[in-house]
Amino acid sequence: PRLRLGDQRADDRRRPRGAAWVEVRVNPIGPDLAVALADVSAEGIGVWLTDPVQPGREVEVSLVRPEGGTPVRVPAEVRWCAQGADWTYRAGLRLLSQLAECDVADLSLSDGDPFEDH
Repeated sequence: PRLRLGDQRADDRRRPRGAAWVEVRVNPIGPDLAVALADVSAEGIGVWLTDPVQPGREVEVSLVRPEGGTPVRVPAEVRWCAQGADWTYRAGLRLLSQLAECDVADLSLSDGDPFEDH
């Protein structure tokens, strides 16, 4: 099978919990470009964005747990970004600081099955 850009990762992606929320900003006072969280892992996240972001660009990510509380804020690097089937863009972000296992657990479904994006 051919390796896709989004599949070049060392850890398992997990489906986000329905109420998990993400913000992605190119600069701290810029607009939130995130539409939705697509997947989450300790080393990176997949997101749907309103606008394209150049690969290699650093962005600020805020992840909000479904039950609320203090958001997890972490810088990330855009690894790839592609036009979606509609007006959105799908992007893979490498987190510059890994998420703690408890944060991954809070943000993702707990069925234990890695997310397979086919």
